[in-house]
Amino acid sequence: MTLFALVDGNSFYCSCERAFDPTLRGKPVVVLSNNDGCIIARTQEAKDLGLKMGEPWHIASKRSGLSSVIWMSSNYALYGDMSRRMYEVLSANAPAVEPYSIDEMFLDLTGVADPLLLAHRIRDLVRRIAKIPTCVGIGPTKTIAKLANKAAKSYRTGSGVCDLSTDDARAAAYPGIEISDVWGLGPASVAKLAKLGVQNVADFVALPKDEVRELLTVVGARTHAELRGVNCISFSQTPPTRKSLAVTRSFGRAVTEKRELEQAIASYATRAAEKLRRHGLVATAMQVFVRTNEFNKDPKYFNQTTFDIEPTSDTLSLVKDALRAGRRLWRPGFRYAKAGVVLLDLACPQEGPVDFFPSIDIERRAADVGAGFRQHALWPKNADAGLRGHPARLVDEASETVSAIHDGIRRADAGLSALVTFHWHRSPTCKAGHGAMIVKTILPRALERLATIEVGASVKKAVAQMAKPHTDLVVVSNQGEMAGVLTKTDIVGQMGRWVGAGCITHVDSVMTRDVTYCQAHEILLDIWSVMKERGLLRIPIIDAARRPIGIVYAREILQALLSEAENEDELLRDYISEVGYQ
Repeated sequence: MTLFALVDGNSFYCSCERAFDPTLRGKPVVVLSNNDGCIIARTQEAKDLGLKMGEPWHIASKRSGLSSVIWMSSNYALYGDMSRRMYEVLSANAPAVEPYSIDEMFLDLTGVADPLLLAHRIRDLVRRIAKIPTCVGIGPTKTIAKLANKAAKSYRTGSGVCDLSTDDARAAAYPGIEISDVWGLGPASVAKLAKLGVQNVADFVALPKDEVRELLTVVGARTHAELRGVNCISFSQTPPTRKSLAVTRSFGRAVTEKRELEQAIASYATRAAEKLRRHGLVATAMQVFVRTNEFNKDPKYFNQTTFDIEPTSDTLSLVKDALRAGRRLWRPGFRYAKAGVVLLDLACPQEGPVDFFPSIDIERRAADVGAGFRQHALWPKNADAGLRGHPARLVDEASETVSAIHDGIRRADAGLSALVTFHWHRSPTCKAGHGAMIVKTILPRALERLATIEVGASVKKAVAQMAKPHTDLVVVSNQGEMAGVLTKTDIVGQMGRWVGAGCITHVDSVMTRDVTYCQAHEILLDIWSVMKERGLLRIPIIDAARRPIGIVYAREILQALLSEAENEDELLRDYISEVGYQ
């Protein structure tokens, strides 16, 4: 007999935040969507206060009795990394693992001598190593395993594991489980069943198979069979190919300028292309949409366009198509609140439609980008004369550097780290020319983001620093001088060695020592070029005495440059062609 288990992280996003800030335990915590819009995760304490999933936070926060609720901005790179750690623990201790979502994973326990004992062991290991509390449901089918998991969560004082693998266990549990809790039955199906007097799972299982198929089609019949212990949903360690991919964001403020909207759409298309390549897919259609705020008194406008595109995962091509569509959708006089780029009809490159006359040559573009990088970044006009006499050594160094940069971009795409551990070797003759923007231009904003900690401080203190909103990078100082930096990823990588919240490990044992940095007098365009080439999201700013004076974000630099650029298309083309393609 087949046997499955479903491991589900409890309030996963909130649990990730609690892993870095143990003071949040036992308190009502919510995680908000992009731009801190709606609630997308709640702890049990927050649920007890009546907070609902998807509820707009700016409305909910005004209700009485919610002053104790702690809200956190979402950090998807962190959540993805924690999910990866959870998967690694499960893979090392279970026969087979099938990821279902970022916080849910099926295990194949067929043939395991004592599945209940293994479930308890795995739950303890995930809590100790990945710092994520979980519940485990066991059943002969995936539907029953998911139902058992929900039952395990319902009993707060229980062991966190529910076993519904036997007929007797299911006969005792089904009458107390509402039909709306069943995986695969939506509101419409539940309403149809309610008309027949079906209120719980036992009532549903008692219905004749033919009647269920006629009422709920083959999907409902499959769910009905699964609840009776007939395995209809196979186990697969290979996730199915995605059919669509979207990058959408609500703006932090109303957008009224066409140029700003274009910048946002270009940014979304770039991110979508990165995700597309990460999955090894190409897109054959695209949808772009823009909308105003539907909840205020502004004039309302919503429009979208869907169109076929040449099969590609090339960033520059996708940005061009998205911008062309965005310009068609633009209407002056509106305050835009949200935009998005959706890639459709995704396929593997070898399985997608073949274009015998493509408008772009991806391989040639990759070669051109590499040649341009070698010419401009590794062979600067003001390079040291001693290096010019040794082209063979330069080629060797170029090869190593390009490999390091590609690795850095892949790591940044995977959300594993915001840093690449090699120095930026700047030319001593590189100075700001007439009209060139320098780092000092954005220093006030960079100073606001600065967070520092002494090299002898404990990791626990660093975790408290990172619990503050928008603090993703902490500069480690040694008597005022920068000694390194600390990211959440650095801490996650060491969490398995610590027990509880009382660790006394010092930050110097986990920090990144080799850091790319910049100074206030340097050219902003040069800083931005190096950051995008190396896949960096943020770097520290130091003064002449190596004292940290700010944290600069790649997005802020790009916005500053685009606002000053005389030729936005040329700057965007340069950005996309050098960082977007992998």
